[in-house]
Amino acid sequence: HQAYIRAQEAVDHRDHAISNINFLEIRPQKEAQIINASIDELCRLLDSHEITSVEIVTTFLKRTLKHGRDHELTSIELFREALDKAQLCDDQRGRCRGDRAKLRRLGRFHGLPFAVSDVINVRGTPSSCGLIRLLDGHKELDHPYVAALKGEGAILLMKANCPQYIYGTESNNNIWGKARNPWNKKKTVGGVSGPDAGLVALRCIPFSLGVDFEGELRIGSAWCGVYGFKPTTRRTITDWGIDKPFS
Repeated sequence: HQAYIRAQEAVDHRDHAISNINFLEIRPQKEAQIINASIDELCRLLDSHEITSVEIVTTFLKRTLKHGRDHELTSIELFREALDKAQLCDDQRGRCRGDRAKLRRLGRFHGLPFAVSDVINVRGTPSSCGLIRLLDGHKELDHPYVAALKGEGAILLMKANCPQYIYGTESNNNIWGKARNPWNKKKTVGGVSGPDAGLVALRCIPFSLGVDFEGELRIGSAWCGVYGFKPTTRRTITDWGIDKPFS
């Protein structure tokens, strides 16, 4: 019973965090342009000042609330922090207007939102791995790849759902629910990185950082109809004590 209460508290806290956010009104045509754009196209639109980072983050955030949550694909959500960071990115980009050298120094993903799997460490948040007992274990450091993306100006929007205790061919746990396939809600997205693939397929996020222990990223990508890349084993930084490639 106590475990159930703690899980419900985590979900309630997530829901309350967005209760008083005033979302920017964006024209439907611009929202469609953002949702359908590739990462390169989003970068070009930002560089040309045709769209702002706040507009990008707001568009994907609203889509996550409508579709990502409906498919139970998210765990920890960092929406308010992402909007604040997006405003900062727009201010920085505004000061570089007309100076391409300064724009490049901002970072190749400057102002773009991304997601990570729940199992990847993010400073100030838990890596619950779908386990209630890990909800209070806030991490002190970002995983090196998360730090690298942030260093290039990327904005972390959320963490994706995962199977309980990481392992499994579907993503289901007693905290964040059962992740459902974007093409057919009666089917699964796959294991660990399946929810990441589902978020990308639903266009809730431009890209996500997942993991691949025994095919999870490859399976999730295949089942959700998106592209997933798994580096060769031992060619990448591995998480603390987990000798598996991050993808």
